[in-house]
Amino acid sequence: MAPPVKDPQQIMNLKRIPISAVNFNISISDYELNRVVNELVNSTIGDGLVLEDGYKCKARLASQMQVQAVDNTIHLTLPIDLEIQPRSQISQVKAIGQLELNLVNKLDIFNNQILSRTDLIEYRWLKKPVLKVYGLPIPIEPIANQIVKRYKSELCSKLDQTLVKNLDLSKIKKSVQQFFLTPFYSTEDNIIHVYSSPVELALGPASYRNNEISLPVLIYLENVIAESKPDELYNDLTFSMRPYVEESSLFYLQSRIPVNYLEILTKESVENQEFGSGMARIKITSLQLSGLEEKVSVRFNSSGAFNGRFLMTFVPAFNQENKQIELKELNLKVENGKSINKAIFSLVKGIAESKIKNTLEGQLNEMLMDYKKSIQTLLEDKELVHGLNMNGELEDFNIRDFYFIENRMYFNLESKLKLKLKVNYVDPMKILRK
Repeated sequence: MAPPVKDPQQIMNLKRIPISAVNFNISISDYELNRVVNELVNSTIGDGLVLEDGYKCKARLASQMQVQAVDNTIHLTLPIDLEIQPRSQISQVKAIGQLELNLVNKLDIFNNQILSRTDLIEYRWLKKPVLKVYGLPIPIEPIANQIVKRYKSELCSKLDQTLVKNLDLSKIKKSVQQFFLTPFYSTEDNIIHVYSSPVELALGPASYRNNEISLPVLIYLENVIAESKPDELYNDLTFSMRPYVEESSLFYLQSRIPVNYLEILTKESVENQEFGSGMARIKITSLQLSGLEEKVSVRFNSSGAFNGRFLMTFVPAFNQENKQIELKELNLKVENGKSINKAIFSLVKGIAESKIKNTLEGQLNEMLMDYKKSIQTLLEDKELVHGLNMNGELEDFNIRDFYFIENRMYFNLESKLKLKLKVNYVDPMKILRK
């Protein structure tokens, strides 16, 4: 019994592009983070501060900083070596001290803009500077207070400005949209492509473990495989913060493969080919493929042992065990021509199954396997840009909702992924550039 015809609302639901949720962690090592922050600190305060009464102070990181991350808050402990010089022509007159600063940085997103706030929550002298001029100690406690006051404003402000500048969401939006302009998969004949459009990019709570800071990122996007990008596949990318991000990703790909593309591939393999031998020789002279609702229909004309036209139909389905598309419920009948004996009909049915059906199955599964390989290649420590590598695994995939609409083969391919992005190198000059 044929399934009931779907109503317009059901058709609209089938055509709706499912939204993928791709989650990945961006991680940066202690070493790399320390290197970048050291450059930032040196650029901010390394050239020195001129304080009241002509005192000058130079600073540098004394040792590796300590990092902790909780939710969207980063805690930094910076041990800083200080060199203090009084207003004097004698360059050898100086005091050396060491100050520990505890900073807290909190990031947020509002109206698609990054908000950064860095605060100096506490400090302590690891080594109080002592200044001696002609052997006489000079108290510098007021100078020390000036140093802390200046660092509180200068360093925190510089960190915030640098973060906001380098996390410019308008620039990130443009880069992300530019990245998705190019299809990330194309068939070998360069006719069918996978197109994507990002919907939203969200940041989750940062964490610190295994000597790395890890920032979870969630990107929602829509994906279609077709010969051209659908008009409705466009979104105005937005940004947000999320309290929690799943580890695994669900990547949906909607097929809108034109039926005439599948027809061309099938024709190349069977049209004008002869099968059988002697009196039972059959030649397929022409072939036409179409789809309606859940069924694929193939009409083909034959000559030789039988001159006429056949109609075969079958229903696409996905086999979860072998992860392949199968064409089931094969039905064959004569549409036009004289009566056909059982032996010739059996021959034609065998040809229809072994050549037409298997060829079409093979073409669909070849595209499926090529797509799978392209995903796996992308996840094998792929360098997306200099210093940023992606790796992960394709955990599982499934296909559902086969349906033919407007002479296109619709189905939804669902892939379960696990992704990670590793920051191997950050160019401090790009961060510090005005």
